[in-house]
Amino acid sequence: MTERVRGKQVYEALREYMRNRPDVGFGKAMRDAMLEPANPFDGKATRPPSRWFVLFCLVSALVFGCFSYFNSLL
Repeated sequence: MTERVRGKQVYEALREYMRNRPDVGFGKAMRDAMLEPANPFDGKATRPPSRWFVLFCLVSALVFGCFSYFNSLL
């Protein structure tokens, strides 16, 4: 009969699997969402932020600035 696998053992195995797979994960998904697509021919090239992310950051900063100004928070 096989040995029972505990939750901690499964968690450690999953963690090790995710560490060995840099192409999978939440961090990779977030970087792909915020940055331009990677160049498949030059893996070391820097990736500029995507236009919609920069626009979102600017609009968010503007809304926060207006909110702070008109409510005398800062």
